[in-house]
Amino acid sequence: MQQVITQTSLIRNSNITNDLGYKFSNPIVGGGRLNGMFYILISISGFTVTIVILMAILWTRKYRTLIHTIRDLQGVEGLSGRAPQSNPPSRSPLTLRKCLGHEVSCFNTSGLGLQHIIKAGREGVYYKAKVTRGTCKGHFIVTCKIIKEGATHRRVAREVSVMRKLGIHKNVLQLLDWNITQAPYMLILESVSSGTLRSFLQVNQDQLSRDSQLQHFFTTAAYHIAHAMRHLCSKMVVYCDLALRNIMVNHFPREVKLAVWTGPRPDSQKEPSQQLQSGPHGTLPYPNLEAPELVVRYVCSGQRNSVPETCRPEILQTIRDCWLEPNTQRPSFNDIVRDLENILEDDEDYIKVDNGVPMANIEFGDQGQI
Repeated sequence: MQQVITQTSLIRNSNITNDLGYKFSNPIVGGGRLNGMFYILISISGFTVTIVILMAILWTRKYRTLIHTIRDLQGVEGLSGRAPQSNPPSRSPLTLRKCLGHEVSCFNTSGLGLQHIIKAGREGVYYKAKVTRGTCKGHFIVTCKIIKEGATHRRVAREVSVMRKLGIHKNVLQLLDWNITQAPYMLILESVSSGTLRSFLQVNQDQLSRDSQLQHFFTTAAYHIAHAMRHLCSKMVVYCDLALRNIMVNHFPREVKLAVWTGPRPDSQKEPSQQLQSGPHGTLPYPNLEAPELVVRYVCSGQRNSVPETCRPEILQTIRDCWLEPNTQRPSFNDIVRDLENILEDDEDYIKVDNGVPMANIEFGDQGQI
């Protein structure tokens, strides 16, 4: 009996010593500690699961936002990326459904009369057109681009998406409406009175060549074009087709507009370098080089196209700056706008070209010709 009591008392002690002299904690006390650690682990696990759930919810929302953005940029409805059928059921009159904004326009193609061709390009044919039923966002006369056969719905919708992204700028030809519900696809843009800058210069070559203000006129036009390019860069749009054929003239030289109608590329990866974009643009005169590959090889070897002898020195310096290597040394469009503005201010007959004071009217013959 005494032996049992002794063993019981030993078990109740806080420490037990074995034959080797090691001490063990009381199992009852140790079990309480294990229970406490168990509750702590449960609490930590619950907190971790809650954080994971919250992060999953946030990630899902971001994913949906990203999908929506991609869908807007690609100009397709839904995530399937399927273009509408090429021959949907006919409707009269045809209502243009803006697939990108899910808006419905009152404009219809039956109320549009084509007048004459402005230009025929690789992407389509451009017409001067008249709205015979009402107006298109207040415009009676418009420019109508009819996309050439074979263009995919995805490509045209992407072009519309980028043009919508540009918004409204006084030196960028504005997109008014579009029809991409069935082929042939059609874009409706604001109209200008004198067609492209290339055709305008050809028509008025004799009169311009005799004008003592010719260099000032060209500098003024370049100033407005640089404003347009700066706007495109601010919208993170890389435009690689700056040429006379894509500059529209409403009233030379103060009303010139960049026609962004050849599918510019949005740079969604990173902000495009203004120095890279302010390099040589458009079609340059290389009379001895017919293939584009030869032009690329010629330029990469350090060769440059000739500059007209009548080019004013300040513009010549700007051209040379835009050829600098590496491209990080080239001026940005902000720099070019500032330089051109300084040149205009230094002209003998100073005319402010900002919005505050309009330039004097300068009339040229046959401004309405294309």
